[in-house]
This record gives sequence, C-alpha cells and structure tokens, in this order.
Amino acid sequence: MIHASITISCQKCGGVANIVAGQEYHRCEFCTSLVQLSEVSVDRILPTGAIIDSSCPSCSQSLETGLIEGRRAMYCTSCFGVLVRHSDFGGIVHSRQARRVGVEPAEPKPIDAAAFQRRLKCPSCSTQMEVHPYYGPGNIVVDTCHECGFVWLDHGELTRIEQASGVRSDSPFKSSGDGTLISSPGPDSSRYDEPETTTDSPLRFLADLFL
Repeated sequence: MIHASITISCQKCGGVANIVAGQEYHRCEFCTSLVQLSEVSVDRILPTGAIIDSSCPSCSQSLETGLIEGRRAMYCTSCFGVLVRHSDFGGIVHSRQARRVGVEPAEPKPIDAAAFQRRLKCPSCSTQMEVHPYYGPGNIVVDTCHECGFVWLDHGELTRIEQASGVRSDSPFKSSGDGTLISSPGPDSSRYDEPETTTDSPLRFLADLFL
C-alpha cells in the first residue's frame, strides 16, 4: 500500500516547513523562514504543497493537496475543481454558511442540465462516479464515488452552495442541515453512509491522505 503525507516546502531553501500553532503560516525547520500560504480560486482553497500522482477527473491535470475550512482536500490547479471526503463536505458547508448569517443570499442560478450527461472517473479507484443533484441549496450537480467516499465539485460550486438560500425538498434525498447528502428512509437509505475504501486500488493512497 502506498502512503503519502502532506508537506509544505520552504520557498527559500526547499526544506520542510511546519505549521506554527495558532498561526496561518509555516516555519522552515532548516532556515527558519516563514512560509505564508494564500487561498486560491473563488472557492478559497488553501494550498498545502503536495502534488498527487493522479489526474483531475475533469481536465486530466495533476491534483494537489489543500485545505478548506481546515479540512483536507485535493484540487486541480488548472480547472480548480475540488475533491473532498463526503464526511468532510458537510463540515465545510456548515462552516461556510455559518459565516454568512445575516448576509444577503446570491441570486439563484438554474441547475445545469448538461452536467447530468458528463461521466467522470474517480481519481482514487478509476470507477465511474455517480452524478446527481445536490439537494441542498445552490442548484448544483455533484459527482460522488460511493466506493471511496469522495465528492467532486467543479470550480465555483462550493461558493454557490455557500451563498445560496433555502434547501431543495423535491427529491428522494435531503440535506442534513450541514451540507451532507442523506437519503430518505427506504431500502437504500445507507447509500451515502461513509464507505470503506477499496484496498486493491493502485491509487488508494488518495484516500490515505484523508485519514
């Protein structure tokens, strides 16, 4: 099994920079330089510096590691799509929406019907991801891998959820209130429970990054 860890490289000497407790910067353990990280893309991803040996499911560029609301994520530096654990997705949405209490919601956009025709492969297990509406606010279409527990969001979709108002209720799925997808009671009500990641995947280390 391949394991990987997230490290930040010093911009001066190339050494390993470690996070400074309580601060939003890292300090190089060799030259003691400070490394300030800046968020990228409209979805405000904080890069953490590791390039993953796996391709973006949307544009085939390499994925890199990052943080969103303190939770581990991977993102594409070309199209800025985001891959997160389903179990982290809800916490991210909850944190983002909590900061917008009292803020005027954005004008809702219609759901993109063309997004249902796209077929993406999971970067972890290479199986085809499921495509379906996100039945919380935002009118977006998400791609999920039940086997690996990942959710793929296109550039800007997280921001649309954050800025939207209200919750969709016309579906067999509902929002838990914290951004997660929960199926209504029925024979497949555990469909979006946290799954076990397959152990025979040559790219299983993607899931290991989130443990």
